[in-house]
Amino acid sequence: MKEIKTFIKRSLFTLLAASFFATSVAYADISITISDPEEDSSFYIESRRPSGFRGGSYDFWNSVYQPYRTRPVKDEEANTIHIDATESGASVYIDGSYKGTTPYSIDGLSSGRHTVKITKSHYETLEVSIYVDTKLNAWYYMDMERISGRVTFITDPSDTEVSLSGSGGSASSSSSGQKTLEVDEGNYTFTIRRFGYYEKTGTITVYRHSTRTVRAQLAPCPFELTSFTCDRKEFNPEAGGKFSKTRFSIGATAPASGTFEILNQDGDTVYKEGVTFNSWNTYIEWNGCDMTGTPLTDGEYTAVITAEEYINSVDIKINSELVFQHMKITADGSGIGPVASAELYPAGTLGFQIDYSIIRPITDDDDLFDGNLNLGLLWAISDYVEFASSLNFMNDEGSVFYFDLSLKTGSKIPLSASNLYWAFIFRYGRSSEPFYPPFGCDSGCGLGLGGALGFTNNKMYFGFQSEYIFNCLTGQFSQEDADIWKNAFLFQYTGKHITSAAYAAVNMGIGDYSIQTNDNYYMGSINNLVQSVQAGANLSIFLGKSAWTLDLGADAIYFPENQDLFTDVKIGFSVFF
Repeated sequence: MKEIKTFIKRSLFTLLAASFFATSVAYADISITISDPEEDSSFYIESRRPSGFRGGSYDFWNSVYQPYRTRPVKDEEANTIHIDATESGASVYIDGSYKGTTPYSIDGLSSGRHTVKITKSHYETLEVSIYVDTKLNAWYYMDMERISGRVTFITDPSDTEVSLSGSGGSASSSSSGQKTLEVDEGNYTFTIRRFGYYEKTGTITVYRHSTRTVRAQLAPCPFELTSFTCDRKEFNPEAGGKFSKTRFSIGATAPASGTFEILNQDGDTVYKEGVTFNSWNTYIEWNGCDMTGTPLTDGEYTAVITAEEYINSVDIKINSELVFQHMKITADGSGIGPVASAELYPAGTLGFQIDYSIIRPITDDDDLFDGNLNLGLLWAISDYVEFASSLNFMNDEGSVFYFDLSLKTGSKIPLSASNLYWAFIFRYGRSSEPFYPPFGCDSGCGLGLGGALGFTNNKMYFGFQSEYIFNCLTGQFSQEDADIWKNAFLFQYTGKHITSAAYAAVNMGIGDYSIQTNDNYYMGSINNLVQSVQAGANLSIFLGKSAWTLDLGADAIYFPENQDLFTDVKIGFSVFF
């Protein structure tokens, strides 16, 4: 019995010791040490106080901040208020409105109480009330306290990436040797990583005016394939540009070498290349050709990555009949003419466009700019967000410059043999002069809010767009401008080598306008149910197997009330890759 009790006691002790050891390992990483905060004198600001500065400038009795110096205003002069602070370049706000940076002076501030706020990154925000006397010039000086601290990372190996993220902001560094990050006081999570090593994380509190040191030793990790994907499982090598290839992404944990292969349906290797893993992600592009550069036939293929004992694969398909809807860059993003498409370009797509148009009025008594140079840029930030911008230069006897920015967000609903697309559109455009008199069409100017619906069936796209455009003449909200409500349709057919499209838009005019520019004055009204009708067509011809297209277009705008008709003929080039 005594031996049994002794055995039980020893077993319990062993179990408790093992539990304590496991808990210690889980919560105390001996490869990371963090020093206590050490006060750093470099955080203290050397005062820039001018001579004659009086201490105790805050009047607690009247709850106002007193100037350190005043001077009577001379006759027929406006009062001047001078505001300075410990730090130059601090943002100054008066009564909630941004005014400039320190040192800052303002003339003619009205008599009475005003709120002054001064802000700068890594400094305490100051907000005080001052009392202004219009008979006195006044000088104010405010002490700003730095609220940041530093964290210094010393790692083994020294070539690592470190980052801080927490309540007071974030910072990161990737270099060899000692790395120091400065952030505002607060609680942070830090991450230390290097390819081929296990990642280290921890928490730290940063105090103002102090420096802390983190010492960390990373442990090597074994090689492992963590992922193998491609951005396009079905592609057309004859399409040109980005749409003619697929991009493989390979995730790994440590340096190694491997083999990338493409197998046909019989399991034979038709393409092969070596792969060296030097980072967490390695990328390989394949254009659908074999080892000799000969395009492969349509069909199912398998991509295989082999490295050490790991083998991963992904299925892909070559389809020479696959086409994509080739759109141009409009004021509302991808589309044709004034009409946006509900379909977005795939994530990562970059598009550039240049075209020149000749704009002519049919009636001789109309005056209009006769040439327009357009430069367009498009970036698909993701599969659901698309950004576009255009710059336009028009010429006649003088010149007009206008620009527009747009953001389109949307998605698709897969159907049995087609797709239904929807999108929301936000755009802004501005011009130095209104154009297309008697006005009231979508010229790319103004703040537009709207949406689009689209339907694709193999090679055809049909879509509808509705958009309300504020200040449609110039987009300058400081002047009285009119609005329009645009409703438009778009049809497009996409072939292997040619894309053709037709569109029509009906614009309802809303409001009066009174616009003063440098050389002209415009005044009138566009309150019409059908202010203008716009229709046109576009033809894009692929240049060989490249992503470049030759773009040809024709457009007409008709104003029923005035019976004015304008024509627009375009020629240009675009590329999407």
